[in-house]
Amino acid sequence: HLKIDTDPISCILLLFLNSTSSLQSLVVRIVRDIDLDEERDEASIVWVSDLAYSTPERPLSSLEEIEITEYKGGVHEFEMLAYLLEIGVALKKFTVSVVNHDLEIEEFARQLKLLQRGSSACEFLILRQENYRPL
Repeated sequence: HLKIDTDPISCILLLFLNSTSSLQSLVVRIVRDIDLDEERDEASIVWVSDLAYSTPERPLSSLEEIEITEYKGGVHEFEMLAYLLEIGVALKKFTVSVVNHDLEIEEFARQLKLLQRGSSACEFLILRQENYRPL
C-alpha cells in the first residue's frame, strides 16, 4: 500500500512505480493544479507528459486498486490518470474524487472509459469530494 501526495508532473510518482513490483494499493492526493502554476519550468512539464506518461516502462502486475483524491480536471492530471490505467494490468478498482464542481461527471466518466486500459476488469468510481479546502 502506498499513499503519496504529489502533483501530476512530479517524477516522484514515476520513481515509486518503477521501483516496486509488489504494490497492491495506491492512493494519490493531487496537491497542486499544475495547469494554473506559472512558476513551473515548461521543460519539466513537457518531459513528464510527453515522455514518461506516454511510454510506460513496465506494467504493474500486482496493483489492484488506485484512488485519486483532489482531482481538479487539469490536462496533466488527466494524463496521469491515463498512464496509471495503462500500466495497471491487474486493476480491479479505480476511484477518482473530484473537487472541481464545474467538471461534468458524466463527460469525465465517458473520457475515462475511452482510455486504453491494462485491465478490462477495472471498475470506475467517480465521486464529488465535498468540503474541499486547498492547501
